[in-house]
Amino acid sequence: MPQDIDKLLGEFAEDDYTPRLCRGIFRVVPFAPPLPHYGSLVETLQLLRPEAKRRALDRARELTGAEPLQRALWMAGALDTADTGISLYSGLSSAVRLYKAREGERLDALETDTQQAADAVLKALGLAFIAYHTFPGSPAERAAAFQESETGRALMLYYAAVEVGLPFADNALLGGGQLLSTLYERYGAGKIEELSGVTSEDEARQAAGVLQQLITPLERLIGMAGKYLKPVAEAAVSNLPGALDVADKVAGVAATGADAMPVYRYLGARLVAEQAVTRAFAEVGTGEVLAPVVHDPADPVSAPIRYTTTTESPRDALPAAPPKKKRGCFLKGLFFGTALLAAGLGGAAAGWSLLTG
Repeated sequence: MPQDIDKLLGEFAEDDYTPRLCRGIFRVVPFAPPLPHYGSLVETLQLLRPEAKRRALDRARELTGAEPLQRALWMAGALDTADTGISLYSGLSSAVRLYKAREGERLDALETDTQQAADAVLKALGLAFIAYHTFPGSPAERAAAFQESETGRALMLYYAAVEVGLPFADNALLGGGQLLSTLYERYGAGKIEELSGVTSEDEARQAAGVLQQLITPLERLIGMAGKYLKPVAEAAVSNLPGALDVADKVAGVAATGADAMPVYRYLGARLVAEQAVTRAFAEVGTGEVLAPVVHDPADPVSAPIRYTTTTESPRDALPAAPPKKKRGCFLKGLFFGTALLAAGLGGAAAGWSLLTG
């Protein structure tokens, strides 16, 4: 059954724990992208393309219901849930470890915590899977579009800081270097095979191709985020649910498979909404006739729908868009009425001349 984008976006109120967690983490990293609140697809369209009409909304809704974006939404949810075979460990538990660590204590997880390292590679493949299904083009084009989108950058930064930077803090503090490349060389082949077991062989291969294009920018982000790991950890801990005190947060998050803080589902829904709105507006515009677009029939997400009408009607307006007030007639009448009043009864002829001249 297709996942409804409005329902997914509506799960996260602006003050819920997950949005607060993301804002808290991104607030302490100066190069983090902004995260305006999207409560629905309509709100997303109004924020990103306020001039858009209902046809753009209808097309955006079609895109979110199509298989490519549905697959992206599925993966975003799978990254938050341990029993899907995609995610085993929560990076938030590593944030708590760093938060509780004594000053100067080394967290050498790269060599000692092989399961966490392997999990980081599988999650990186999951991100690449999302990018593959969300954007059209070659692996390089999909990776570039993922980096250019605001929520794509947010996903990359969260992964770099929380899933890699915190558990492998020593390496991240040294600048990131070839950290992710090292992990991918060790565990990549096995995790691609593991991913193909829960998706398909072709999807896993395509995700691996996109990840190859993302490794370098992700390593750059890991190095940049390495300077802010302590405040990132503190922000993560302070925004975890109050029902889990600091002593129990590691065990509590791991036991629930991180379902209590579904960051990837939250950011994944935002990414899909943004891309659907962007593509819909590019296809439909505000009513102009579109020139033919060449696309790859084998890539459904890139296939545009044709709109040829240039006539707008009241039904083209977005549901929440207020009607525009027509002020011209009112101002003209006010001007003429004032002129007549000033002229007085004795100047009626002059007033009539003003109105009809």
